Amino acid sequence: MPEKIDWSKVSDKEFEELCYDILEKSGFVNLTWIGRKGKDRGRDIIAYKQRKELRQVHMEKWLV
Repeated sequence: MPEKIDWSKVSDKEFEELCYDILEKSGFVNLTWIGRKGKDRGRDIIAYKQRKELRQVHMEKWLV
C-alpha cells in the first residue's frame, strides 16, 4: 500500500514541483514555470499537450 502524504507538511514550492513533474511525466511539453507571488493570478505553470484530431495535430495550452 502506498504511503499517505501529510499535505500540511508539503510546502508551496514542493507542491508546485510535484505538479511540474506530474505534467512532464504525463506527456506535456514546453513547460514553463511562471509562478511569482501575487503576479501570476494563481497560475504557476504553462504547459502544452499535443492533441490529434482526424488528420490534424493541435497543441493545447494549459495554465496550471
